[in-house]
Amino acid sequence: MKKPLTVTIGIPAYNEEQNIALLIKDVLKQKQKNYVLEKILVASDGSSDNTVGIVNSLKNSQIEILDFKERLGLATRLNNLIENSNSDCLIALNADIRLKGATTIKKLIAPILKGADLAAGNIVPTEPTNLLEKVLYVGCIYKNNILREYNNGDNYLSCHGPIRAFSKKLYKNLRFKFSAGEDTYSYLYCKKNNFKYVYAEKAEAIYKLPSTLSDHLNQLHRFLNLNQNLDKEFGKNFVRQNMYIPKHLFILEGVKIFTFYPLLSVAYAGLTFVVSAANLLIKKGELSETWGMVLSSKEVK
Repeated sequence: MKKPLTVTIGIPAYNEEQNIALLIKDVLKQKQKNYVLEKILVASDGSSDNTVGIVNSLKNSQIEILDFKERLGLATRLNNLIENSNSDCLIALNADIRLKGATTIKKLIAPILKGADLAAGNIVPTEPTNLLEKVLYVGCIYKNNILREYNNGDNYLSCHGPIRAFSKKLYKNLRFKFSAGEDTYSYLYCKKNNFKYVYAEKAEAIYKLPSTLSDHLNQLHRFLNLNQNLDKEFGKNFVRQNMYIPKHLFILEGVKIFTFYPLLSVAYAGLTFVVSAANLLIKKGELSETWGMVLSSKEVK
């Protein structure tokens, strides 16, 4: 009889006291039908709130905390999780998500069991509560429609950072070089090094959209230098080839989304234009490994 897949859940965390216990409890409630959970490993990136205390209070032998005192960023903490895992599969989860249902992990690792090296789940926003969230919600529908249509989901847009599974063969070779866009980095790394990627759409994680414009801008500004950093790592031609999405698909899906949400889709297009214009005015410099917290999306109910 074939041995079940062993799994480590890795959670990088910076000031996640509002949601970390909820996520860990979601993980512990999962039905382990095709895997065995070896441990839940939380890497605290210099948290100044009660993240570490809350994790320790859960009193479970499967939970371990790496309590780093200095904040060095997401890439470093993902690498720490990699270095402290020896399971057949490492699952990286953002600390500000929830797992939708008790079979999310089962669905996420199904491609790994079939020979894939990287599988990314689907991220689903909570119901919007204000106008900005409604506008961004429509934007999420628009982008999700595009990623499903192009190349059967095998594209960089579907490689969602908040919920990914890595085969041991992949994660033992992978080290993240920078934090912003590390999800795209993992996708391009697979393509560059002949690893297999699969979009596990049915493995759903829930997240909360930012409620304020400042939080939305904070999320976007961290990606200002992303392309130039990816170009340095993988080569400009390779990056453009593997981040290509046909323009007609953007137009076609834009028409569809306008049909269902005319006012909100126009508002989303306007917001995207304003943010893009504002980014052109911001001086680009060294890519920061840390960024301000997006407070309005920290707790997912």
